Amino acid sequence: MQAKIYEFLKSGSLSKKPLFVVKDDKESFEVQNVCEYFGYKVYTLPDIRVKFAEDLRAYKSEFDEFISSMSGYFFDKSDKKIIVSPFSTLLYPLPSKELFKKFEISFADTLDIEHLKNLFLLWGYIFVDIVQEKGEVSFRGDIIDIFPINYDNPIRISLFDDECESIRHFECETQKSHKEELEKVEIIEANFAFDETQYEQVQNRLDSLQTDSFVKDINSLGLWALGEYGVHYYEIFDGYLCSDIDREFEEIKSFNPEIKDITDHLKKIEQPTKYKDIEVIEINSFLEFHSKKRITILCKNDAIFKSSSIKEEYKKFLKYSPVVLNVASSEELILSLNKKVQKRRKKVAKIVLDELNAGDYVVHEDYGIGIFKGLESATVLGAKRDFIKILYQMMINCFCRLKI
Repeated sequence: MQAKIYEFLKSGSLSKKPLFVVKDDKESFEVQNVCEYFGYKVYTLPDIRVKFAEDLRAYKSEFDEFISSMSGYFFDKSDKKIIVSPFSTLLYPLPSKELFKKFEISFADTLDIEHLKNLFLLWGYIFVDIVQEKGEVSFRGDIIDIFPINYDNPIRISLFDDECESIRHFECETQKSHKEELEKVEIIEANFAFDETQYEQVQNRLDSLQTDSFVKDINSLGLWALGEYGVHYYEIFDGYLCSDIDREFEEIKSFNPEIKDITDHLKKIEQPTKYKDIEVIEINSFLEFHSKKRITILCKNDAIFKSSSIKEEYKKFLKYSPVVLNVASSEELILSLNKKVQKRRKKVAKIVLDELNAGDYVVHEDYGIGIFKGLESATVLGAKRDFIKILYQMMINCFCRLKI
């Protein structure tokens, strides 16, 4: 795979708005690293395998990643940028460029609190008492807590009257603020950056959407009601097919007969004729065998180089880079000592409501055994949400945020 992309990029045939379409996350990683070696800023989309009218809350982490990546892409003014996406993510219309917006809150800014509340509601933020996950916001007196999906930690904004007095990160687990203050925070949409008219239009479409979902709101099903605000990315970008996806596409199409064949819109990248992918077992012997070639050894830092047991004489070929790329031709060898770093995903408790009936016993991670009583709606800071009602011993009712 990497040799194919390397040879293609080296040929200089890339268009101005490239979209590399791959089979899965594994291929995304390989293609991303080749592109980064050539100096491109790569925006990698997650592998979202969803059916039409399915509740998107089950894919929240993937959808957050998608929104964050595409927001970064649309606001990146450079010409040297590439989107890499698994084909499954592109099968349905996705939000158009106009639904990606951002704004900044800076130290000493005067804030219109009611305007902010309305904006966060339109942009898909969930109003809660305590912020714990991306896409949540809380207004508590002179404190605004918000977890923008483009940040790794939530933000706490302290007010003096209506003026921004301080901006800090804080920890979800302890709710304690960091000591270091920020000059500003950049906030993007949690799902779609609607204005009031667009929000109402999409919500009206949802009312007639045929779905088995318990909840019919924009956060759950908005993607399926975008209408003119949704576009097929393989039509607005210059798509390149990096591998054979026929078998995988037919498998997905068997469960989603309404989807179109995206391969008709993509240019196929041909197999390489000069370069090939390599896998090294005994590195010093391998380097000695290819010693007459132009050699580049990629490595993040000296510590990795020393731990690899490579002879010191080969350090002259070292290039400090986090890229993972292993290809060779008759004249060139590029070898990486770096390894793929596995993403650590935060475990989120979920409950499958389709399998529960009122009166069933459930086990909560913190509260133990209870009796499932059904769903109840509650309004928190003007936003109506559904909660699970569980009856515990001693007749104490515990309401839990709905996770599907």
